[in-house]
Amino acid sequence: MPKLSFISDFDFDRALNHVTQAIDDALIYEQSVKAAIENDDIFSSRLFSNSIDPISMRIGMGLSSDVAWLSAEIKRQLYKTYEQKIGEFHQIILGSVDGWMDLGVGDDQKVDLCKEDETVYIELKNKFNTCNSDALLSVENKLLKLLDKKPLATAYWAFIVPTTKLRQGNTLWYKSGKKEKHPRLRKAWGAEVYRLVTGDNNALHEMYSELENSLQKNRKSDNLDAIAERIIALLAGDIEKIKEEIFYRTVADNTPE
Repeated sequence: MPKLSFISDFDFDRALNHVTQAIDDALIYEQSVKAAIENDDIFSSRLFSNSIDPISMRIGMGLSSDVAWLSAEIKRQLYKTYEQKIGEFHQIILGSVDGWMDLGVGDDQKVDLCKEDETVYIELKNKFNTCNSDALLSVENKLLKLLDKKPLATAYWAFIVPTTKLRQGNTLWYKSGKKEKHPRLRKAWGAEVYRLVTGDNNALHEMYSELENSLQKNRKSDNLDAIAERIIALLAGDIEKIKEEIFYRTVADNTPE
């Protein structure tokens, strides 16, 4: 008997493995810190691959402690990768349902999911607040352009986790700044997104109920918190150097004369 009624075990395991790959990414992150320390160039590590706000860092260290701030920043970076993979997890699962396609990255339609008969397109997000106002306008414009090319299709902006008390729903989506609604532009959220694709009202709950059992069977030998703690220990001797140099490596060209 398959784990889920609406996709194969192979596809479900593939989606889970995509998320647990966050552990492998964290191990690569750890190795980058080790290599940077060995080369006496901590700022070449992945810890600093994106700029860290030195003012926020200094205040954060003052409000808690140097180690506490560093621990929070490392865990934030590691879990950010994990959170990104959660949205992709849903895309892999829903794109594996019979009659649907995961369009992946780089497809001409530039959306996430498509019904094979090209009557429904979905731009999928994990959380409602994944999109700020500018990003949401970009999603809307993308879907409207698609509808111009596909006169028989309906396009959805869909998100799994809503921020309102309406836990699930499916409704017309207002065009930004205008009172009228496009008759084929909709939004769906919560368990309704899985129902839209699978036709089963209980599909999201079915997947949710299976997660713990499947993750236990596919558990990796390491975890994000353990990796974070090892990275923090590696950096213990570089905290003062980070505090002294980060300002001039992020927001100023030269040290003061």
